[in-house]
Amino acid sequence: NLTEIMGFYYLKSGRWDIKTKNNILIKLPKENNVKFLNLAKQILESDKFISKKIINLSVKNQIIVH
Repeated sequence: NLTEIMGFYYLKSGRWDIKTKNNILIKLPKENNVKFLNLAKQILESDKFISKKIINLSVKNQIIVH
């Protein structure tokens, strides 16, 4: 939902980062952004990741949650 987004950040490497109003940073890879946005949404809605501040999806074949 766009109302939950505080900012979009484009990096020189060709990646995008998204900062939510809940102060969560989502780091997207260069490709397949829609696929990874859906994955980030699932992580945000999951009860398994209670204290998440960074969701890093930019590393190939890895999901890093801080």
